[in-house]
Amino acid sequence: MKKFLILTIGLLFFAAVFSFPALAQGAGLDNEPGWGFETFAALAAVIPIVTEILKGWIKPPPGFWTQFLSWVTGLVITFVVWIAGVGFLAGMSWWMMLIYGFGASLAANGIFDIGFIEKIIGFFKKE
Repeated sequence: MKKFLILTIGLLFFAAVFSFPALAQGAGLDNEPGWGFETFAALAAVIPIVTEILKGWIKPPPGFWTQFLSWVTGLVITFVVWIAGVGFLAGMSWWMMLIYGFGASLAANGIFDIGFIEKIIGFFKKE
């Protein structure tokens, strides 16, 4: 049973690692390769993976603190991607980045779906 568990965890780890390039697909508007986080869905998909890794290290009490860790993780990931200037967050204002980060955190936790959050964010866009 222990070997089966190790094999399963290993396969899940490799599936997560090799799925990142699939999340980094762009809209095909230019010939440059995508550097990741080209879509809001990709951002929301990475947050639970990083949160689970952090939960193994930090071990927060269950309930609200686990949700809080996920929200903070989403904001930090969004901030790092925004500072790096990659993906759809490149060139965005800081307050729009915060809205996208909070929205991605809510979508990653299953509170709202991505379509609903994108409609809400559409009210704040200047376009």
